[in-house]
Amino acid sequence: FKYIKGLLRGDMGKSIIMNQSVSKLIFDVFPNTAKLTLFSIFIAWFIGIPCGIIAALKQDSFIDKIISLFSIVNISIPSFFIGMALQYFISYKLNLLPISGFYSFKHMILPAFVLSMYLIGQITRLIRAGMINVLSNDYIKTAVSKGQSGFKIIIFHELKNCILPVITVMLLQVTSLLGGAIITESIFAIPGIGTLSISALTNRDMPLLQGTIILSTSLIIIGNLIADIICAFIDPRIRYE
Repeated sequence: FKYIKGLLRGDMGKSIIMNQSVSKLIFDVFPNTAKLTLFSIFIAWFIGIPCGIIAALKQDSFIDKIISLFSIVNISIPSFFIGMALQYFISYKLNLLPISGFYSFKHMILPAFVLSMYLIGQITRLIRAGMINVLSNDYIKTAVSKGQSGFKIIIFHELKNCILPVITVMLLQVTSLLGGAIITESIFAIPGIGTLSISALTNRDMPLLQGTIILSTSLIIIGNLIADIICAFIDPRIRYE
């Protein structure tokens, strides 16, 4: 009860190993995880949505098969393998980007790309499946018969009506990543929530570990709530139900 009372005031106790406030330790590294998460989400949307649209419009073509294979590979390959492979080829062999650390924008590129790989595959498949279902609906045929441009039909009719599952999935992914991208942060030595969680687990620092877990679960709950609100705002039918 003392812990819960302190938690309501933002006090998560004191780290056993570091002898500092858990709240302060989390607050110090959370901005790094937030930057990495937002950058990876931007990459995922920037690549995933166009790929999904192209795959749906070119259904069963060679391009569709290539994009589908690309998305399956992204979903299937573990992030630690992608991270170490990129470190070896991009950083060690080619010396194009820093191999670890979190000191500049260049340090964010590789870890953000690793985090975004799974998201790109997921978004691509969701957009493709949603748009294929929407393409056969009568209102699409009506829009075409009215002479609307292809771009307007894709954005305001097709994409709008298949984006809800993507929004739900992405918000849950954002909140889970904000809770700590443990593997990626560990591989690239990024001082974030994930690295803090690993440190707490390794040192059996239970107050610190408990604080990071509470943060992660709270963010997931908030993400679910925000996703429901946004989906209800976009689709009035959800509000009626």
